[in-house]
Amino acid sequence: MGTSHAAFSTDVSLTCKAASKLKELQKVKGKDQCGIRFGVKQGFCGQGYEYVMDFAPSPESKDLVFFSEGFEIYVPDTSLSKVCGSIIDFRESSPNDRLELLMKEGFTIQNPNAKAACPCACNGGFDC
Repeated sequence: MGTSHAAFSTDVSLTCKAASKLKELQKVKGKDQCGIRFGVKQGFCGQGYEYVMDFAPSPESKDLVFFSEGFEIYVPDTSLSKVCGSIIDFRESSPNDRLELLMKEGFTIQNPNAKAACPCACNGGFDC
C-alpha cells in the first residue's frame, strides 16, 4: 500500500537558480562562509508578513537549520510556522523582457502557508 506525499515538505529549501545567485552574492559581499537567515517580520501595515533574508555567519540559539543546495538556511523558531515548506527561487529576466518584468527580477518564495497577499497590498507581503 502506497503512502501519499504533501506537495511541499516541511523543510525550507533553495532552487538551483537561487543557490547560484546566492553564491554570486556571497563572493561580492565577502560572505563565503555564511549561511542564509530566512524568516518573516510583521508587515508595514501590521496585518500581514514580509520575508526577510540575509547572510549570517552562524545560526542563533533558537534557529532551526536546514540544508539545501550547499547552503545552511537558518530559520528562527518564531518564523517556522509561517515559512515551513517554502522554496526560495530566483527569477531572472532577459534583457528583452518588458520593463515591468525586469523590475520583478529577484528572489521569489513559494510558500504553502501564504493564503493571500497582504491586505494592504504591500510589496511582497502575505497573510497566513
